[in-house]
Amino acid sequence: METYGKLLFITIIIFFCNLKIALTQVYYVNCYTPNDDNSNYYAISTKAIDLESKNVIDEIPLATEGEILNIKPVPLNVFNRNILLTAINSGCYCKNTAPDTGSSRIICVNVVTGNILNTQLLANYSLLDLNSMNFNRLYVSASGNSDNVPVINGIYGLTTQYALSFIENAPVGYTTGSLDSLNVFTFPRLIHENIYYDSYDEHYYVIKTDPTNQQLADSLRCRPYKSSNHLFAVADNLLYVFNLNYEIHFKDKIVKGYGQNWIDSSVKIYDIYSFNLLDSISVPDYSQEDYISGSSGVTDVIGNYIVYYFGQSNDLENFAPAMLFIFDTRTNEAAWLRVGWR
Repeated sequence: METYGKLLFITIIIFFCNLKIALTQVYYVNCYTPNDDNSNYYAISTKAIDLESKNVIDEIPLATEGEILNIKPVPLNVFNRNILLTAINSGCYCKNTAPDTGSSRIICVNVVTGNILNTQLLANYSLLDLNSMNFNRLYVSASGNSDNVPVINGIYGLTTQYALSFIENAPVGYTTGSLDSLNVFTFPRLIHENIYYDSYDEHYYVIKTDPTNQQLADSLRCRPYKSSNHLFAVADNLLYVFNLNYEIHFKDKIVKGYGQNWIDSSVKIYDIYSFNLLDSISVPDYSQEDYISGSSGVTDVIGNYIVYYFGQSNDLENFAPAMLFIFDTRTNEAAWLRVGWR
């Protein structure tokens, strides 16, 4: 019995370790999907992607029309539940909806069951920002669509019914994940801890601040920002700077097409402490029909994977491929996955 008990204990430990690994390699995105009824509007859904197999493993329908505000659902853990929040604007001069008085919805989904726990309607509002903060708080910004509707710019929690609960006003000029101007840099955006990126003199820079975030400690000049997309990541005390090709498409015009003025896509890997270059690795481009647009920013680091979602729409009329870039830090191999439309 003692041996059996030990084996059972080991089996349970292995099971939960495998479960944890499985959960940490699932990535969630919001995207558009054509409606089955040949509607003029696209449906909106949250999709779960297994990063190991690089497949969409689940889809949660959210709405039949509207413009997606946050292309990645906001994850929170509240009331012992993992939830995802997605904001959708409707009835505005925006994508995938007909102009009207305007309203917004915040949809709360249970990650485990895929059930919608709550849909909160914000009548006469257009949401501008929905982001997570420390301690399961949310930063919410919205403009009123009529003169008698006040602007929303505050810090919120969630009630037990998963509705917004006001906590306090946000500081004037507050923006999540950014600093005030620092030296010649005017809008540093957070990569990791005291590592930021910004643009200056037609180049991107990675900048390091002192512990107080008041002084510039070091900087790394990257490629010109017009030549390629720039993706920034920190994983295992390494700084990754990806330079990827992109295209510019509009509904009736292609400004920059496949192979036009391209670079050799690559990732440069630096020591996070000294900014010394450790390696430079070629990265494959997407296939011709799965083009991405110009979009630079900070990646997500999920377990062994560096992930960036090219899901931001840049055209009110045109639906373009929504693409996921996945980089495996164990093998230094990159892959592309089409997950829907943007």
